[in-house]
Amino acid sequence: MMASGKILGAALGQCVHVAGLCHFLNLCEKHGWKATSLGPAVRPSDLLAAARREKPEVVAVSYRLTAEDLEPLLNELRQGIEALPEPKPRWVFGGTAPTAEKARKSGI
Repeated sequence: MMASGKILGAALGQCVHVAGLCHFLNLCEKHGWKATSLGPAVRPSDLLAAARREKPEVVAVSYRLTAEDLEPLLNELRQGIEALPEPKPRWVFGGTAPTAEKARKSGI
C-alpha cells in the first residue's frame, strides 16, 4: 500500500551532510509521499517556518556533526515545535549514534 502526504526534510544547523537525507526522501517519494528538502545547514527557525508554511505530516531532521553542538539546536526546535499549530507534524531524526541519542533524549 502506498502512503500519501507531505514530508519535509533538512540538515540542521551547520551540518552539510545531506546524502542520507536525500536517500530517505527519495524512498519516501517512491512510496507516494510528496517530499521537500530544505537542503544543508538549515537554521531551526527556518525549518520551523517551513513546517508552518508547508504543513507536512512528517519533518525529517538530519545531523551528523558533534553531538554536543546538536543540543542547543534541539532545544530551539523543541520550543518552536510547541508553538506550531495543531495538528503538529511527526518528527524523525537521522544521524550518527551519538547524535541520535541526543535527539532521543530531547523529547522531540
